[in-house]
Amino acid sequence: TRALDADMEAARGAGATVVCVAADATLLGALVLTDAPRPTARDAVRTLLDRGLSVRLLSGDAQPTAAAVGAALGIVDVAGGRTPEGKIVALGEMKAAGRSVVMVGDGINDAPALATADVGIAMGGGSDLTLGAADIALLRDDPALVPLAFDLARAIHRNIAQNLGWAFAYNVVALPLAVAGILPPALAGAAMAFSSVAVVLNAWTLRRTG
Repeated sequence: TRALDADMEAARGAGATVVCVAADATLLGALVLTDAPRPTARDAVRTLLDRGLSVRLLSGDAQPTAAAVGAALGIVDVAGGRTPEGKIVALGEMKAAGRSVVMVGDGINDAPALATADVGIAMGGGSDLTLGAADIALLRDDPALVPLAFDLARAIHRNIAQNLGWAFAYNVVALPLAVAGILPPALAGAAMAFSSVAVVLNAWTLRRTG
């Protein structure tokens, strides 16, 4: 029994969850459960960190278990034992500090925090409640898609600004010239068509993102 107790304590210290098996008030053994991060999770975290983003792990698991997962992923800021309400509090503190908060989750317990964050990202394998609470739903249950979502968001923002530039140039320059009779109607029509085509072609370049 002492040996089993020592093994269980060592397992807990390593971040594992220990489930005892007993019969007739007699301890027969223990099951040691560990959380294995998804294969692409560490690279996804590293990509986000390399871009200057802060990554924090909020988990409902006990602190030792959460810390072990955080160490495997390269996350230093780890908070375990967080209830759904506790996650909301943590996000509120970060937002109060002036940070823009993106929450990534897949469990039902993550749904309130996903709805609270500035941007909620639900993993593809999440529950319907989680997917409904998020702003972005990934099509696959792959953490590598999280950095891609950031890339796509930046590309869309840049694309919109460029498209507005084309529209602004036409309406501010070409249209008044056409009204004043300086720009021939045929040339004004061609400029309008070019503006529309340019917007469509520019939006088409988003297919290359990622």
